Amino acid sequence: MLLVVLLSACSKKVVGPGASKLPARAEVNAVITKVNSGEVTYEHFSAKAKTEIAPDGDKDYSATLHIRMKRDKYLWASVNVMLGIEAARLYMTQDSVFILNRLKKEYVAQSLAYFQQFSRAPISLKTVQQMLVGNTLFPLPDTLQSDTNTADGWFFSLALQQVVYGVY
Repeated sequence: MLLVVLLSACSKKVVGPGASKLPARAEVNAVITKVNSGEVTYEHFSAKAKTEIAPDGDKDYSATLHIRMKRDKYLWASVNVMLGIEAARLYMTQDSVFILNRLKKEYVAQSLAYFQQFSRAPISLKTVQQMLVGNTLFPLPDTLQSDTNTADGWFFSLALQQVVYGVY
């Protein structure tokens, strides 16, 4: 009798494919929660980057981009070209954008709604700040348009007003 109990306890259980994994939606939620838990948090942010700009489309200039931000308050960016000469400046608040183009001697002060006319993306101070620090734009798994688990990792896409954002 003891032998029968031992042998039945060691029997091999057959499960269908994918039965040992989490359900697909629960797995996606777990991945997004993990990605969002690694989100960069800050009160003030400052960055400096080297870039190439082509203001007239014909000649590229080496430039330095300076970015300063206060979370949910403002974004300030300045582009300096040769010998530290400022070429352009941008100041963005929650409702307005101010652009000073020193090369063309132009100044623009408009609401964010004005700039949303030219882009299909919903521009806001928060989304621009999220992109600059490398955070995702979709906080909740319910906002996803699609998700794909590839051999190299996950690919998520999110649609906001006819624009599809992808995160790999």
